[in-house]
Amino acid sequence: MSAVNGAAARPAASAPRVTALSVHADFRCAHSGACCASGWTIPIEHQRQRTIEEASADGRFTAPLVVEGSPFLAGEAELPDGCTSVLATDAGGCCAFYDRASGLCAVQRDLGHDTLPSACQHFPRVCLIDDRGVSMTLSHYCPTAAGMLFDAHGPLTIVENPGLADQDVQWEGLDVRGDWPPLLQPGRLMDLDAYDAWERFAVGVFSRDDVGPEEALALLGDAAERVRTWTPLATGESLTDRVRRESITALAARLPFRDAGSVPGPEEWLADHDLVRSSLEPGLEALPPPDNLARIDRRWVGEAWSAFALPLRRYLATKVFASWLAYQGHGLRTIVRGARLALSVVRVEAARACTEAGRTLDRELLIEAIRVADLLLLHLASRRELARRLSAEAGEAR
Repeated sequence: MSAVNGAAARPAASAPRVTALSVHADFRCAHSGACCASGWTIPIEHQRQRTIEEASADGRFTAPLVVEGSPFLAGEAELPDGCTSVLATDAGGCCAFYDRASGLCAVQRDLGHDTLPSACQHFPRVCLIDDRGVSMTLSHYCPTAAGMLFDAHGPLTIVENPGLADQDVQWEGLDVRGDWPPLLQPGRLMDLDAYDAWERFAVGVFSRDDVGPEEALALLGDAAERVRTWTPLATGESLTDRVRRESITALAARLPFRDAGSVPGPEEWLADHDLVRSSLEPGLEALPPPDNLARIDRRWVGEAWSAFALPLRRYLATKVFASWLAYQGHGLRTIVRGARLALSVVRVEAARACTEAGRTLDRELLIEAIRVADLLLLHLASRRELARRLSAEAGEAR
């Protein structure tokens, strides 16, 4: 498995416009070691491999872990340009260069950040690269990124050229520069100005502090249905103006506006979790949901869930901002459906975490649930296959 499933190999141009969510703007690696000990297939560029081998040969560097043979393995059939090898791991999935004692990458510590494989430099960034620039979110499989959903201060907004953009990385991700813009619905394109307005509106929905995550999703879904009715001939307003008008209406809506029966429950959560597991890349596996999910949720999760509305809304914002579904899926419904799927997976994994810990949902357990959810959604599942299935479920298959 790669650090981010399905990432394009073509890097962004130098010095692009970078946007990120405010909750992620100040990210810095805190050396949790999660990415170093997950058994991922990490390609390394040939020149960086030579630098490490030369330092090892003259005694300036020693790999901390003993692996059979070289810390570099023959590359797989499909590797990014310039890469001929992947990093070896031990039986427990730790990278050969991970120093367990210090929790640090020995390459980064001893030879410098620039010697790291680009995949390691880039993680946990998840980027959408289109003709607007680089839109960047984070994989919350990284514990540091997950913690930021809880600890960030200030309003949830989209910020341009944040401090995170100053870090020396080669921007990689789903690169759709020069492609058609996202679909409004099958057979009808948006333009980038309208899509940018939609994306900012969607983040605004999840910034409301008077709604829970499920209500925010319902609000966004209702707005998406109204925006989808726009046609270039039947109205005198542009699509961008239509999105902005709907955003004003939706952001001012009073809630609750849905009855309790419309809120997703255990059956929907299980179906969504199964959908993700059925979309895994060949050869990868994930644990099935815990038995008796409804009972577990009532006992350990349900009453505490509303106390975490803020980090959950922030998490959902990361699913509608820089969304690959905008290009891999077939319309606004699919983007909303993808966010709802993510929330279902978190709910199921929260039940699992609470059961294993034997206690009510708390910050630590919800962070674990969010981490597992992003492991499934970003690193184990085929994101293109998931987009296809979500589009079909949303009635937007082409």
